[in-house]
Amino acid sequence: MKSKNYDKLKFLIKILILNLLILKPFCSYSETLNSKNNYDNNNGFYKVEFIFAKVNKANNFLLSGLKINLKPGWKIYWKNPGDAGLPPELNWEKVSNIKNIDFLFPAPKRFNFFGIDTFGYEREVVFPIKIVRNNKNKVVKGILEFNAQICEKICIPIKNKISINSELNKSQIHNNTQKIKSYLSHVPLKN
Repeated sequence: MKSKNYDKLKFLIKILILNLLILKPFCSYSETLNSKNNYDNNNGFYKVEFIFAKVNKANNFLLSGLKINLKPGWKIYWKNPGDAGLPPELNWEKVSNIKNIDFLFPAPKRFNFFGIDTFGYEREVVFPIKIVRNNKNKVVKGILEFNAQICEKICIPIKNKISINSELNKSQIHNNTQKIKSYLSHVPLKN
């Protein structure tokens, strides 16, 4: 009798471990509280960083960007993903000094996977963001929440909390400005 119970227990443990391995990608969650993230997110499939461009006093807005780097084979979706997928979303509720934002999407690439057409990006993308501040003399800071879905052979929901501060990262500002403007030039114009 002991042998049968032991075999049942062993079998149940194997099923539990197998289920955990299968379900792990669907339950992935990563939380990062700085804007210099690394590839530790979801086993190294992606990296997310919030960057600011040089302030242009002539603009009515503060130019910034959400920079996503993906490992080879992985992709992230466009605002209209196509036949499958979810678009990236930002939650600004915990960021201060924001009147309005314009979250922009550069022109995507078309992907076909088993006859399903989707639109998105691979390797690197910077989503340009125009921030209209309540007070131009105060910083934009707080915790930004980023939600998206990245895919290779399977899709994984991702969620990041990113600490942003418009006064930090001054050393990278020139490179950031060029990168953001480059992606901004690929945003389709509205009719």
